[in-house]
Amino acid sequence: MCSICGYFSQEEVPTRIVTDMLQKTEHRGPDVHGLYTDGEIQGSSEISDLESREKARVCLGHSELSIVRGEAGKIQPLLSCDGSLSLVHNGEIYNCQELRSLVGKDHALEDGDNSSEILLHLIEEIYDGNLLRTVQSVVKMLNGMYVFAITDGDEVVVARDPAGIKPIYYVEKEGRVYFCSEKKGLYDTEGKIRSIPPGKILRVNKDGLSIHQGVIIERPQIDITDFDEE
Repeated sequence: MCSICGYFSQEEVPTRIVTDMLQKTEHRGPDVHGLYTDGEIQGSSEISDLESREKARVCLGHSELSIVRGEAGKIQPLLSCDGSLSLVHNGEIYNCQELRSLVGKDHALEDGDNSSEILLHLIEEIYDGNLLRTVQSVVKMLNGMYVFAITDGDEVVVARDPAGIKPIYYVEKEGRVYFCSEKKGLYDTEGKIRSIPPGKILRVNKDGLSIHQGVIIERPQIDITDFDEE
């Protein structure tokens, strides 16, 4: 189990908003933490060490159990080969080895069994400058339970698995969009907390927030995290 969180803002806002989210959801991943702030990435075993830039327009956070990452795993957020994309991911992609065969040989995979790393490189392989369209293409290839957020520095795209197994919530307020794996990570934003529906994709950039179709499944969606919502 991991925690992902972050924000997109029209103007720079304090990155401590994301480290506070990580603190509130640390039980989901108390061992390893990472932060992306406008292109800069750092990781630590202590959330308090993630001080990076004081403010940023785009910030992504990730926490996980070291048993999930393993000794050879990479701390998230992950960075693409050319440095243009960064990803945080919670879940498991069951067909990651099949997807690995679609990744070009020029991609340097440090851990060929890490589904998060394979996911990032697959997105990078297909990326044509339109991040939403790329993610819409990639999620159709995925077999698994997941939620992930990816940024190219100009926008953030968040995708949720079509069965709704992995949770993700967001708040839109005053030109900013915050998201987190748990509602309590968003309480301090003082906005209305909503859930990204199963199989949907959230996109946020300078033009605002929009929800798009990702994957449609014929069997009933689970969405087990939202029984307490109106």
